[in-house]
Amino acid sequence: MSKNNEGKIIKVSGPLVVADGMEGASIYEVVKVGKEGLAGEIIEMREGEASIQVYEETAGVGPGEPVERTGKQLSVILGPGLLSSIYDGIQRPLDVIAKKTGDFIPRGVEVPSLDMEKSWDFKPEVKKGDEVEAGSVIGSVEETETITHKIMIPPTVEKGTVTSIEKGSLKITDTVAKVKTDDGEVEIKMLQEWPIRSPRPVDEKLLPKKPLVTGQRVIDTFFPVAKGGAASVPGPFGSGKCVDGNTKVLIGNGRIVSMKDIFEESKKKGKPLQGEESEEIFDIEDLGNPSVVSLKEGGFSSCDPVTAYKGKTDSMIRVKTATGKSLKVTPVHKLLVMKDGKVEKKKAEDIQEGDYLVSPRKVNLELEDQVIEYEGIFENTDKLFVADEETNKEITLELKKMREELSEHHKQYLRDSRKIPVELMFLVNENPEDDFRPEKICSYHGKAITLPRKITPELAEYLAYLIADGNLKENTYSVRFYNASEQLIERFCSLSREIFDIEPEVKPHPRSPGSFLAKIDCKVLFDFLVGIGVPYRR
Repeated sequence: MSKNNEGKIIKVSGPLVVADGMEGASIYEVVKVGKEGLAGEIIEMREGEASIQVYEETAGVGPGEPVERTGKQLSVILGPGLLSSIYDGIQRPLDVIAKKTGDFIPRGVEVPSLDMEKSWDFKPEVKKGDEVEAGSVIGSVEETETITHKIMIPPTVEKGTVTSIEKGSLKITDTVAKVKTDDGEVEIKMLQEWPIRSPRPVDEKLLPKKPLVTGQRVIDTFFPVAKGGAASVPGPFGSGKCVDGNTKVLIGNGRIVSMKDIFEESKKKGKPLQGEESEEIFDIEDLGNPSVVSLKEGGFSSCDPVTAYKGKTDSMIRVKTATGKSLKVTPVHKLLVMKDGKVEKKKAEDIQEGDYLVSPRKVNLELEDQVIEYEGIFENTDKLFVADEETNKEITLELKKMREELSEHHKQYLRDSRKIPVELMFLVNENPEDDFRPEKICSYHGKAITLPRKITPELAEYLAYLIADGNLKENTYSVRFYNASEQLIERFCSLSREIFDIEPEVKPHPRSPGSFLAKIDCKVLFDFLVGIGVPYRR
């Protein structure tokens, strides 16, 4: 623009700037205000004076500074790349600005709304000679793994005939097609520039019919959103959303799994959206288990997640409590802290030694007993045997019918041992998990045990005793429980008999007068407990 297209500031009042010498300017024209070229829009004209709405901070801008006209209305750039970017209110890409200037955005910075140098794989859907009109789809671009961007004839182009159509790797500024109209030949690009105050023409407005269920009651009840509608959902950095992928989470069926496991499971039930610095799974449907346990109405209950997010960060903070709990989160992740009898949120980076963190002591869930999946539990056991007599008799009769098919090794077991190797059971029954399972098994090392079928409250109690006041000795394959309470020692022994049909040995603790040791030397029991996740190393 020449100097004839410049005015001068005569008044500044917050975001409102008044400039004179603006003859010829029009309402809603975009201007650059001050020496830094702040983005603004003319909202009123009076005899050469323009009232300008400035969309950036005006501190330091004063009378006498220039106002440059652009001759354009405030517009948006439409094209591939739009959906994978994050913008401010005047379509400046914040992620691109951050890479260019750092985390603090300076005033007057200008960057293209879309990447003009990136190439996209354009796939034509029309051919030379086809008749097209405004809104006709002439090709498509895979903008993300789940979103196909349709390239259409702009609304400003009337009916015409395709005279050329391109294919392959193209920039959004490249000509992808040429259309001959009554007014001449028009070049079509993947990019369109559209004034924001002019509505895009449509043939029909489709009414949304399906609600978008977020799982947040305050949104679904008071601010419901329809699929296909539009909404603004605030969720600032530091509101407590981001934790390390290895963070353990209590899920709806009572199991504790890592966040990364939930994220991987959600990939199978939702739509992924891959960005440069993040990955999001949205529209998760029927995740079922693992549904997550969430704070709701002052208590905890099971909720189905609808969105999962995975991002990147430069640093993490590990918070560890005096009771042994540990959590790894982003520095701005907020945790609940008890202070002066009140619960408040505090960023992890601001947590100090001595702070009291709030966490649930008890979560009530209506659950069914979880079936134990035995696949992989005994993968470190050398040899398993069927140990109960009734099962041995039943299998022996079946094996006699199959003797010709058995190896000499297996025949020797039949002749010399009253115990049947578990692998022979699989020869007898094709679906042992569904139709048959031995009541008792043992190994070369030690006693036989009964196999529990489910994680019952009794088994959960048994595991709690071991984790709290017990250990597993790897060198002797022994299971040990220590306590000074005779009542708890007896309870542990009672559960051992009830669940595994095995009797612990009880004796005074050798190095702690007044305490007792309940010990079970059994390789199969050791392997079972290790297989379901009981730690056996310090």
